[in-house]
Amino acid sequence: MKSFSLMSDLNCMRSLGYPSPNPWDKIRADLVSGRRSPVIAVVGYIGVDAPTVMPLRAGDSLVCDASPSAIKSRLTSTKALLDYDRKGVAIYSLEDLHAKVIASRNFAWVGSTNASVNSRDNLIEASVRIAKADAIPIFTWAEKQTVEDRALSTDDIRDLAKIPLDPTQRGPKTVQSKPPHKVPADLSRLVFYSVGPASTKEERIAEKSRTAAKKTAKAVGLPSSLGYLVWDGPTRARAGDWIIQVSRGHVLRPAYVVRVAREGTSRVLWFSYVKSRKKPRIAEIRMARPELDDEFEEFVLSGRKSVGNVLRLFGIS
Repeated sequence: MKSFSLMSDLNCMRSLGYPSPNPWDKIRADLVSGRRSPVIAVVGYIGVDAPTVMPLRAGDSLVCDASPSAIKSRLTSTKALLDYDRKGVAIYSLEDLHAKVIASRNFAWVGSTNASVNSRDNLIEASVRIAKADAIPIFTWAEKQTVEDRALSTDDIRDLAKIPLDPTQRGPKTVQSKPPHKVPADLSRLVFYSVGPASTKEERIAEKSRTAAKKTAKAVGLPSSLGYLVWDGPTRARAGDWIIQVSRGHVLRPAYVVRVAREGTSRVLWFSYVKSRKKPRIAEIRMARPELDDEFEEFVLSGRKSVGNVLRLFGIS
């Protein structure tokens, strides 16, 4: 039987991407190298935590969309721009810029990454590294974007910081939105799991997601208490699915899968429980679905009518 663990925590997963697990790990390694040459980052939008995600230093240049509309809609953060400015990074603004290029004379990254925690922790990104002589044409292109009439002084950035911001962020959406407060009436898919007590090994696997989880939960406005289970191998559940767990003879409440993390050969499912008016016994569940016998591990129930019959046992209709 496959092994599981079930825990509660404020956790989620780091997104997959290319290079795996996320290109920012590799990009950042190049940027913090003590021997690198000056970098020109031509990146459309700059999040508030960009200086941490994309560490630039004195002598580097940043070209981004710092137009009033991008500032107003929170696509680019003046706080981040001022931070870069204090570090000695030259700042340039190019309206409607959508490129994502980070280039030096020795390496260049070209891909999909805006400079933000959202890009690093939530989104599925892909970037390609170009090395040595092949990077020079890309660096030359980036250098051409640093024209004098696009330069922003410290006072220019401070003036931009006075622009009233939209009350809600209109930037790129995260992969997962806030979990719903109730099971949708037209749900046509449920994934059942038989779960057991957590092992130390499984707890360590889930622990790897802790730091990224807290950031992701905050970013998407998740409830403060999330649960997770560790599955030994591929799982049929996906982000956005609904699951029901059977733990040591007890049926747990339905839960919404926020994200599925890959940790080696294991998968970590992060989920958010919803309230239900009833708590059915395992015998009632098995009467409705005989497939859920003592030997079941993972079972996918499809069809609106079949799913509805199960949810009614929880008082959900």
